[in-house]
Amino acid sequence: MNKHDQYVEQLYNRIKDDYDSIERHVVLSSRHVMKAEIDLIGYKDNHVDVYEVKCSFRIVKAKKQLRRIHRLLNVKENDISLLFYCGMADKLERIAA
Repeated sequence: MNKHDQYVEQLYNRIKDDYDSIERHVVLSSRHVMKAEIDLIGYKDNHVDVYEVKCSFRIVKAKKQLRRIHRLLNVKENDISLLFYCGMADKLERIAA
């Protein structure tokens, strides 16, 4: 398991009890073309939390990826939260949609 996947598992173990269900490594594609990959997506009631995991603190890249995922998912702003997790610092931050 590479370092990124270890951090995904670390975050998963930290948040797994907060959700009705969680999916890891979800691929968003259309017509056999990969558009994006979601590291973790958690579902609770009618709300969706999308997590982007980075090994180091690369918040600018994470914001860009999360906002792209938000557009692809086509979920109302009130029904989704975008979150960035830095594995090395064990830090979680909410990103504005």
